[in-house]
Amino acid sequence: MANLPEGLAQFEYQKMQLIGSLGAVADTMRNCATIAEQFANLVSQVPYNPMLSNGHFPMAPPPHPIPTPTRGNAKRKPVKMSKAAKQRK
Repeated sequence: MANLPEGLAQFEYQKMQLIGSLGAVADTMRNCATIAEQFANLVSQVPYNPMLSNGHFPMAPPPHPIPTPTRGNAKRKPVKMSKAAKQRK
């Protein structure tokens, strides 16, 4: 029981170190969030508006499809085999 005040002092010291470290982590996260927001504004060229949902921007209508030319009912002509190829078969 003689170690109780010493152990309590060590616990308080470690608790204060943890509080200081958590404060540093919180500051770093705030700086990271600020940089991420600046990057998002740079990329999207849309000012931040907290009233809009994140990532929902008006989309342009899709372009009209380009019709592909049709070949009709033309069938593929069979390839003629040479005499040498026929002999190998």
